[in-house]
Amino acid sequence: MNLFYGDFHALKNVNLNMQEKEITAFIGPSGCGKSTLLKLLTRECSADAGTIRIGGADIETLGTAQLFKNISVIAQHPMLFRDTILQNIVLFEDKDKIDFEWLNKAVDLAGLRTFVDKLPKGLFTVLLDSGENLSGGEKQRIETARAIYRNTPIVLVDEATSGLDLEKAKDLEQIFKSMDKMIISTSHREDINLSELYDRTIVIENGSIH
Repeated sequence: MNLFYGDFHALKNVNLNMQEKEITAFIGPSGCGKSTLLKLLTRECSADAGTIRIGGADIETLGTAQLFKNISVIAQHPMLFRDTILQNIVLFEDKDKIDFEWLNKAVDLAGLRTFVDKLPKGLFTVLLDSGENLSGGEKQRIETARAIYRNTPIVLVDEATSGLDLEKAKDLEQIFKSMDKMIISTSHREDINLSELYDRTIVIENGSIH
C-alpha cells in the first residue's frame, strides 16, 4: 500500500495482515505515518495504491455505517459533547434501546466507576463543551467506555495516552489490552515498554514499516 500527499510519500509499500483479537502497536516519532495509517482504516484518506480488507471485504465497498459497525476509535483528543456522561458513552442511543447492564460493565472496564460514583448525578452529570470540566484521563476513560459499549471487533487507539502522566497511561494501556478485541494502537511514548503489552510492536519510520 502506498499513500502520497502531493509529492510527499507518506506511506511506502505497507503490507500487513492482522488477526482477530491481535493487539498491535505502531510506534515511532511524530510525523512518521502512524496516524495516517489509522486514517486509511477509517477512510479519512484513501491509498493511492493497494487495498484494505476487513474480513475479506474491501473497505472502499462498505457504507460508512457498515464500516463503523466494525471500528471504534479512541483518539488523542476525545470527541465529547455537552450532554450527560451516559449520552457521551451510548452516543444518543434511544433510552429504550440502551443496554444498562452492558453500559455499567463498560463503565467498570474503562476504570470510570470510582469517578462516576463520586458525582452527585453519576452518569447523568452534564459535561461542558469538549469535556472542559474533566481531566485528560477522565476524558480518555469516557471515550474508552464508549468503545467498549459499542463492542466493535476492531478498536483504533490513536496516541490516546500521549497527554497523560506515566501511571495513568500505563493504566489505560492495561485496559486496552484487556478489551479482547483487535487493537491497533499508535504511540510515540518511550517511557512505556509496549512490547510487554502488545502481541506485536511495529516501528514506522519515514512512512515505512520495520
